[in-house]
Amino acid sequence: MFLNDNLIVFFFVDDICYIFRDSDQTIADQFRDNLASHFKIRDLGELRWFLGIRVVQNRSQRRLWLCQDSYIETIATRFNLICDGIASATPMRIEHLIANEDIANQATTHLYQRKIGSVLYPAAVIPITEVILARAPRALEGEGNGIDASRGAV
Repeated sequence: MFLNDNLIVFFFVDDICYIFRDSDQTIADQFRDNLASHFKIRDLGELRWFLGIRVVQNRSQRRLWLCQDSYIETIATRFNLICDGIASATPMRIEHLIANEDIANQATTHLYQRKIGSVLYPAAVIPITEVILARAPRALEGEGNGIDASRGAV
């Protein structure tokens, strides 16, 4: 993440997003044009997706939602998890877990690792992204030490 008094830029590999005040539109356009003079880029307009996270904005209410519904549906399909329409009160079974007496083979171990990794991904990505996006408006508005705080978030 990079910031100055006019822009906050965050990226992952080849995905680049930048945030700016309406009053800094000209500076943002210059940034984009400068980047385009050095690299082949596509301006996709307003942020809708970033790192597989759907971004929903309500500018008039100054609200931002980060949604992982698409990722969750993909994982549910991948691992054949069928919901019968009855939601559990807790995300984990309430019955005691019974130890597996079998010796896990490579395929079973790999499947377990894929499932656990798939569950951990949204748990790790959303909090980091929320911290960056939550602090960005305060940093741009010059509220307290928002810019310094945002640097510490990454």
